[in-house]
Order: sequence, then C-alpha cells, then structure tokens
Amino acid sequence: MKTITKICAIFVTVLSAVMIMGADSAKADHSFENSQKLRGGLHAGFSAYTGIIGAEIQKGHFGLTLGIPACLGLRYYFDETGARWFLGAHGMYFNVEEEETKDGIRYDEIDSTLAGAGIGYKWRWNDHWDLTLNLSLAYYKEKYTGDYATRTDEYITVVPGISFGYTF
Repeated sequence: MKTITKICAIFVTVLSAVMIMGADSAKADHSFENSQKLRGGLHAGFSAYTGIIGAEIQKGHFGLTLGIPACLGLRYYFDETGARWFLGAHGMYFNVEEEETKDGIRYDEIDSTLAGAGIGYKWRWNDHWDLTLNLSLAYYKEKYTGDYATRTDEYITVVPGISFGYTF
C-alpha cells in the first residue's frame, strides 16, 4: 500500500506540473514553427506508456510519459509536432493483492513487471485532441507470492495500446 501511495503522489506532482504548463500554453500554436515549445498532455485508455490514466510532456521530437499503474516511457516522434509515427521504450510495474490458484497452490499477491519497445501512431485534431495507437514487444515477469510458495513466470509478449488525450 505504501508503494501505491508513493506512486500516486509522484503522479499527482507530475500531473500538476503538466496542468500548470498547459495553462500557460493553452492558446499556443502547435504548428511546425512552434514545435520546440514544451507541451503537456493528459491521456486515458490502456497503454504501456501511460497506463490507464497518464500524462506526457513533449518537446520537439521527444515525449516523456508517466502513468498509473506505475508506467514510464520515452517516445521519439518522427514529426517535430509530437504527432504521427513514433518509436518508444517503456516500463511498467503493478502489484495486485488477490487470491489466485496455479497448479493447486494458492497465492495471495502478484507483482508484475513489463519492459519493452514499440511503434505507434498519434492523430491530433484541432491542435489538442489526440488518439494514440501503439504496439510493443515486451518482456513480462509475474511473481506470485503465497504463504507456502513463490512462483515466477517470465515471457515475451505483444502489448497493444490505445489512449485518448488532450494536449495543452
């Protein structure tokens, strides 16, 4: 529970910074001439870059993402406006405390870690509204912990993503 509280505190801090930046640049022109301005955005959906709810800070070709559950990502946009095609790397961690039985053994906690890289495309309308689709290849590790046993599963998986957003 302490980890979740810390993650939420960090997320709220970054989200506040994004909103403050957005208030200053809400009327900014996101054209090519102004592509080097620092921009922030909020996202909702499912993505290994921004989680279920997240934020992105962009400048030029680069975007830094943060989300809940604990997600961190870096994107490189081929277009300086921070839209269209991008390549990226991401990491995600989450912990679930629920009962699950595997091979007849009961576990009550699952730690999941995901790290990968992928490609995506971001559509932007009216210089603010975004739809982002991405596909990543990732290493996924699940650690199950119970009263009598611990189990770790590791594999490579494909992770699709979709998120809707608003850029300030």
